[in-house]
Amino acid sequence: MVHKRHKVRTEPKIIARGEPRYRARKGIRRIARKTPGGRVVIHYVKKSPGKPKCAICGAVLHGLKRGTPKQIKSLSKTERTIQRPFGGMLCSSCTRDVLKLRVRLANGLIKPEEIPLSLKQYVIGG
Repeated sequence: MVHKRHKVRTEPKIIARGEPRYRARKGIRRIARKTPGGRVVIHYVKKSPGKPKCAICGAVLHGLKRGTPKQIKSLSKTERTIQRPFGGMLCSSCTRDVLKLRVRLANGLIKPEEIPLSLKQYVIGG
């Protein structure tokens, strides 16, 4: 029986290069990549920002750009928001519900206590 000699590995298997030491780790993903030389190195990639969502139902808001607060600040006003009441905060169906409740409250058809708690800040406070 012939024993094979194993090559002794002198370097670590995964190499972390350019590790972000002094930044928050929350917005960074670690990705292992194989180089053409056969080494496995860790790349630190920034996470992409999430899509804007409705404050009440959580549905994705269309017509708005996604980006970090710094990127959104540099956009023009028409790119940041939608030109309707609660544009950029609520989806169209939730906006419709809030506006209906506002009209009913103004006409005295309902009392403030009858408004659902999830919609109350938009009906009375807004």
